[in-house]
Amino acid sequence: MFKPGSIFVALCASTLFIPVLCQSALAASSSNKSPTKYSLSSWVSQVLSSHPQLQAARAAIDAAEGRIRSADRSLSSPELELDFERTETNARSAGVSQTLDWSNKREARTAVAEFERQAVVAEYRGVWQRVASELLRAIAQGNTARSIATASEKQVALMDRFVSLAERRRRAGDLDQTDLDLAHLAASAAAFQQSQADIELIRSNQIVASLTGEIEAAYPQFPDPLPAINEQQIELEKRVSNLPSTKIAQARIGAARAGVKLSLREKKADPTIGIRVGKEDSETLAGLTFSIPLFAGNRYKAEKDIASASVVQVSNEAIDLRHKARAEIQASARIYENARRTWTAWQTSGARHLAQRTNILNQLWQTGELNPADYLVQLQQTLETEISAIEQRGRMWKAWVAWLTASGQIEGWLAGDER
Repeated sequence: MFKPGSIFVALCASTLFIPVLCQSALAASSSNKSPTKYSLSSWVSQVLSSHPQLQAARAAIDAAEGRIRSADRSLSSPELELDFERTETNARSAGVSQTLDWSNKREARTAVAEFERQAVVAEYRGVWQRVASELLRAIAQGNTARSIATASEKQVALMDRFVSLAERRRRAGDLDQTDLDLAHLAASAAAFQQSQADIELIRSNQIVASLTGEIEAAYPQFPDPLPAINEQQIELEKRVSNLPSTKIAQARIGAARAGVKLSLREKKADPTIGIRVGKEDSETLAGLTFSIPLFAGNRYKAEKDIASASVVQVSNEAIDLRHKARAEIQASARIYENARRTWTAWQTSGARHLAQRTNILNQLWQTGELNPADYLVQLQQTLETEISAIEQRGRMWKAWVAWLTASGQIEGWLAGDER
C-alpha cells in the first residue's frame, strides 16, 4: 500500500507536468515554425555581402583580370639607341629597334591567364558555397541548441515546483523523507542538464558570431517542411559538372594545356629589327639591323616537359575529384532521406504518443500503480525522448545542408530555384 501523502504529491505533480510536457513535446515538431525561406536567404545574403572571405575572393578575381590585361600587352618595347664617336671624323647616329612576337607568345600567355581567371571565378563560387554551408550548419546547430535549452528550462521549472510541493507535504507529515530526497535529486539532475544545454547554446552562438562578426547574432530558422529527394531524378552527371570544384579542375586543365602551347612557342626565337640613321662628317648614313637569339644555352625542353606533366597531373586529379563528388552526392542524398523519414514519422505519430504517455502516467498515479521512483523514471524518459526528437530535427537540417553542399545547390535553393 502507498501512503496517501505520497500519492497526493504525485497526483499534484502530475497535474503540473502534463500541460507543460504536452506543450514541450509539440514544440519539437511544430512550435519552431520558421520564417520563410526568403528570410533565411535574405539573412545569408546579408552576411555574405560583407564577409571577409568573400571580399578576399573578389580581390583575387580583380587580380586575375589584371593579369589578363598584363598578358595581353606587348612582350617588349621599342629600344632607342644613340651613338656619338669622335676620332679623325665625327660620327653620330640614332636608331630604333623592336623585337617582334614572331610566334605569338602574347596570345598564348593571354590564354593561360584567361583560364587562370576562370579558375579564380570558380573558386569564388566555391568560397561562397562553403561559407554559406558553414552558416546554414551553424544555424541548424544553434536552433537545435536553443530548443534543447528551452526544453531543459521547462524541465527545471517543473522539478522546482515538484520539490516545493513535496517540501510542503513533508512538513505536513504526508510525505516520506525518501520521497522528498528523490524529488531533490531529480531537480538537481534537471539543473545539471540545463547547465549543459546552456553551455552548448553559448558555443553554438559563438560559432554563428565568428561567421557573422556579430557578438549577439540573431538568425532565422529553416523552413518547414523540407523537401524530399528523389534519387532517380538527381541528374548526377549534371550536378557533378556544375560543382565549383569541377569548374576549377576544368579551368586548371585548360590552363595547363595553354601552358604547353606557350612552352612550344617559347622555343621559337623572336627576331629583333632595327633602323639606324646618322652622319659621319658631311656624309649621311642609314642602316638596317637584324638579330635573333640562338638559344644555345636553353632550348626550353624542360619547360615543355613540365607543362606536359602538369596536364597529366591535373587531368587525373579531375577524374579523381569527379569520382569522389559522385559518391558524396549519392551518400548525402540517402543520409538526408533517412533523417527526413525518421523526423516525418515522429511528427506523424511520435509527438502525439508522447503527449498520450503523460496521460497514461497520470492514470497510473490515480490508480496507485506507480511509486514515486517509477513515476520520475518514466517522466525522465519522456523528457529525454523530447530532446531526442529535437536532436533528430537538427540532424535532418544538417543532412539537408550536406546534400545542398555536395550537389552544389545552396545558392539555387536559397534563391528558390532548385530543390
